[in-house]
Amino acid sequence: VASRIPTEIVPGYFRPLGSGVVGEVALTGRSVVLDEVSRHPDYVAMTEGVRCELCLPIFHGSEVVAILNLEDRRSREASAELPLLEAVARQIGGAIANARLHEEVLLRAQQFEMLADLSRSALEAEELEPVLQRIADAAGTGRRQRPGGGANH
Repeated sequence: VASRIPTEIVPGYFRPLGSGVVGEVALTGRSVVLDEVSRHPDYVAMTEGVRCELCLPIFHGSEVVAILNLEDRRSREASAELPLLEAVARQIGGAIANARLHEEVLLRAQQFEMLADLSRSALEAEELEPVLQRIADAAGTGRRQRPGGGANH
């Protein structure tokens, strides 16, 4: 959430899907351009004095993953700005996709590292029970186990 003017919107703010302009865009996946917000029956005023709003979905594949919502205190013809903002929204969607992919790659790397550690422990072990316990602990907590038995954080 970024705003240069006071707003009631803060991180963690929640409205039902489909409620207000932002909720409508999230639900339908279609942009809404309001040259005069007072003409929209579902407009919810969260910032005093807003007259113009452009609200665009940000996609990752076919899923709406975020909303780009711009408001202005001036009433004006805003539809001319839509092509540029759609390009910005596509770039943001690509950045979100890359961040998700990076997170997935890190998770997979941690899983492979844990599997390698458990395999090494199994090959070095003289008794089966401690190895099975280490595997059960690693599977239950998702924490990587060191061959010596302690957990790495």
